[in-house]
Amino acid sequence: MKKLLLITANSLVFLLTLSLLQIGSTSPVGAATPAKDSSSKIYEFGAMFPMTGPAAFIGECFAAGVRQAVDEINAKGGINGAKIKVVIEDHQASPAGGVNAINKIILNKNIAYTLGSFVDPNLSAQPIAFRNKVLIMNSGGLSDSLLNKPYLYNNQVMPSYQMPALAEYLYEQGFRKVATLVNDGAEGTDNRKFFVNTWQKLGGTVVASEVFQLDKMDFSTQLTKIKAARPDLVYIVATALHAATALKQIKELGITAPPCGMTLDDPAVVRPAGANAEGLFAVGPYLDTKSTLPFARAFIDNYDQKYAPKGATAYWPWANAYENVYIYTELVKKVEAKGGDPLDGSQLLQALEANRSYPSVFGSGTLTFTEDHQVIKAVGITTIKGGQKVPLKIILGENLKRGK
Repeated sequence: MKKLLLITANSLVFLLTLSLLQIGSTSPVGAATPAKDSSSKIYEFGAMFPMTGPAAFIGECFAAGVRQAVDEINAKGGINGAKIKVVIEDHQASPAGGVNAINKIILNKNIAYTLGSFVDPNLSAQPIAFRNKVLIMNSGGLSDSLLNKPYLYNNQVMPSYQMPALAEYLYEQGFRKVATLVNDGAEGTDNRKFFVNTWQKLGGTVVASEVFQLDKMDFSTQLTKIKAARPDLVYIVATALHAATALKQIKELGITAPPCGMTLDDPAVVRPAGANAEGLFAVGPYLDTKSTLPFARAFIDNYDQKYAPKGATAYWPWANAYENVYIYTELVKKVEAKGGDPLDGSQLLQALEANRSYPSVFGSGTLTFTEDHQVIKAVGITTIKGGQKVPLKIILGENLKRGK
């Protein structure tokens, strides 16, 4: 009986306390709880770049573009008041590194979106990302093997569009005989295929075909064979450090045929190659450093002045990474607007597929993803004169032709 009376007394105390709280409250009983202060919330996203090893300089440039976007977005109030933060993992430009990087990102349950880079790390990470519903946005891998992969989108114009454009331009300039020097990865095989198929269709010939391993830096054996074939051009597919080394060895062996290929005008190639880069031909998404578009100007000016590693300047791969951070913020906003969960990668993917157009620093200021998970942007064919990149021809995205 005492126990029952004790419970009743406690209940009365509780009811009295509740009544007093209601009297002192400015909100009626049953009113919605005030929204939590979003300024304390942080949205995290991942980035998989080569932060160590031969390609570390490129990784630092990617990371600088990301940090610039993060700083700008947070300075403007973040995502509806919530700050954003990047978690960068090192993939060392290798397939195993891609697996390690994506596994570390997945362990962070607050990450549902990550930037990717390089072909092989993206390919090795994609199945794991797919199983765990983490959306990868490729910032720099160049291979059509990256297309049509679940949970992998590519803010990158692929070789099937870029290589035919380069081959056609060079054929128009009177070149007819090409020798190829490509790495043994997916990027080398893919790029060469689209260039050579177009080249031969136009009437050009391939006089030598050489391949090198990604862990090798001496190309003298391959280049000696190429020299003997007497080509008009030397077509190269290589990472920045490999390409810079190949350019030097081409000059040392007395090969006079100009080098050509994708991204050979990359500062990470031209800077270490020095005078050996003079006269090469390159193709890549064209970033107009004189653009007056506000989004483009913000990237170019701030990157060069505040963020670029020593020796680097604003360039399209870093611009891709910069854009990809802004794409992430747009996806989060779209998911939040529908009352969804931005920590669910499937909802971010649905938001991306529902709206494929986003702000861009390239061309007209807008990028659009295609159904096969790539983007079409203006492409520029350039050369190097006096250590500077000089545009030779600009091809708008809508005028690009896909090769086979």
